[in-house]
Amino acid sequence: MPDRVLPGAVLNNANLANTILTGANLDKAALAGANLTDTNLTGAILTGANLNSANLTRANLTKATLRDSSYSGAILSKVTWSDTVCSDGTSLSNGVGCRGTLVQGQQLEPDTMLTSPNNQYTLVLQGDGNLVLYSYDSKKNRRWAVWSTRTWESGVVRAALQDDGNFVLYTAGGSSPWASDTDPTSDKTANPGVTGPFTLVLQDDRNVVLYGADGVRWSPNTYFQRRTLVSL
Repeated sequence: MPDRVLPGAVLNNANLANTILTGANLDKAALAGANLTDTNLTGAILTGANLNSANLTRANLTKATLRDSSYSGAILSKVTWSDTVCSDGTSLSNGVGCRGTLVQGQQLEPDTMLTSPNNQYTLVLQGDGNLVLYSYDSKKNRRWAVWSTRTWESGVVRAALQDDGNFVLYTAGGSSPWASDTDPTSDKTANPGVTGPFTLVLQDDRNVVLYGADGVRWSPNTYFQRRTLVSL
């Protein structure tokens, strides 16, 4: 039995920081704009809940159910995602945000990936250090590379979306052979000065987009890109 049963509760803009809601039933609850900083939501049922613009910084969502929930604009920095059921019903256990999304403070490690919600595209940090966007043809059971950072044999061991909005590939020694150059001071980013929260999203249209609070900060523009051969 859940510890707390609050289906349909209206908690918009409520301050629930540091609250223990382990196993709580928050089915279809209205939590838009709520402060859930450091809240323990382990095993909580959030099916159909409205978490738009909620602050979930450092929230524990281990084994939480987010099926059909919405969290557009939510602050997801340092959220604990472990065996969490995502909005689309998929389950994750590798520490990466819900399907197709990397949130600030998270990273890809070798041989881990983001998968688009439609399962047609993957963004993979390969064991050779190259970050590659693949397209998959299920009818022909084949895949091809659309884009890459061209960092093979570079010693890259992680791809991190930092709290400053910069998406950076790092080696074990701390050097950076590639970055999106989207920190607030960079003049290479779209909409310089845009603040967080930041998310890197692999979309169903094949585009990889890094979003800030007010819009797009970076993209390799793979939406209309034709099939290309990339050295892997």
